[in-house]
This record gives sequence, structure tokens and C-alpha cells, in this order.
Amino acid sequence: MHSNSKKRGIPLPVAHLTLLAALLAVSLAGCGGQQSPPASGLTPSGGNTSVKPVEAPASPITGLPIMNPGSPVAVSIDNYPKARPESGLSDADIVYEALTEGGITRYLAIFYSRAPSTVGPVRSARPYFALLAKEWGAVFAHCGGDPKDVEPIREYNVVDADEFKHGDLYWRDDSREAPHNLYTSVESLRKVTSTPLPGPAK
Repeated sequence: MHSNSKKRGIPLPVAHLTLLAALLAVSLAGCGGQQSPPASGLTPSGGNTSVKPVEAPASPITGLPIMNPGSPVAVSIDNYPKARPESGLSDADIVYEALTEGGITRYLAIFYSRAPSTVGPVRSARPYFALLAKEWGAVFAHCGGDPKDVEPIREYNVVDADEFKHGDLYWRDDSREAPHNLYTSVESLRKVTSTPLPGPAK
């Protein structure tokens, strides 16, 4: 007869403890490696090191950021059909439209927050445009005008950037028909003066 000798193995509870100990050792070994770098913009302590961009000051006219600060500029701009499309109007802080003659209107664009490199076509002065330029303390850009229309510029003591006096600030676009082809830039006109924008009326 064969003797039924019992096989002696590791008791079940001890086997479970041994397996858990091995898994724990592997886990601890993994934690002992290099730590992941902190997320971008955060210090190891969790502080935020990101730099906030400096906000541009707001225009007192529109409330939008001032992208090209400088002296205000007022430009008499043509609105005759042959002058279209005009240049620079979308960058103006304010655009006035006034009836001139023959049912034709003309614009006065006030530039303060932005300084487009091409503005026009520039046309002649009107007395009411000179008065508006005076109210804004702006350089008044125009191309001559009837004596009765130019006189108020001197009367109101407006900073005059007449093309007849400052021809170097203007140019003609030969691809367009005269007189609807005279242009200038805000930065060029700002060289005429450093008049600051007037404060709110008291």
C-alpha cells in the first residue's frame, strides 16, 4: 500500500500576504523615480508664475484700447462716388458726415486711437469741419479750400495741416482720377504738432 503523504505548501493567507508585499515593493520603487515637472506656469509649490499682459489704455472717445497713441488728427475725406472706396475710415474714432454741395457729402474723420498709414482721398476745408477740429484739439488736414472756408481755420486758431503748406505730408495715387487721389497718413500729420487730446468739458 502506498502511504498517502500530504503535500505541504504555503498556507493560503501567507501566500496572499507575500503577494501584497511584492506589489507594494514595486509600487514604492516606482514612486522613488524622477518626479514629473510641474505644469506650465506653476511653481512646485503650486503658485502661478504666468505674466499677465499689460493692457493698453482705453480711448476716451470709444473706450477701446489705444493702439497708436498720439495727437488727435482730423481729416477732410472725399465721399464722391469716384473717391470710393475711401481709406482709413474704419480706423477712425469718430466719423462725421456733412452735406457739402450738389447733394454730395463729405467726411471728417477723427483719429486718436489708431494711426492708419493711408487716409483719404483728402479734400478741401469746410468751416464746420474746422470748428469740429478745434473742439477736438486736432490737427486739421485738408487740401486748400475757398477763402471763406479757410478763414475760419485762422479764426478758430486751428492747427492747420493744409496740403498747400505741407505738401511733403501728402501724395497722389496716379491710379485714381484727380482730385480724388490725394492721400496722407496719421503719423505724418502728427508731426505738425503735439497738441494733446482735450479733457472732458467742465
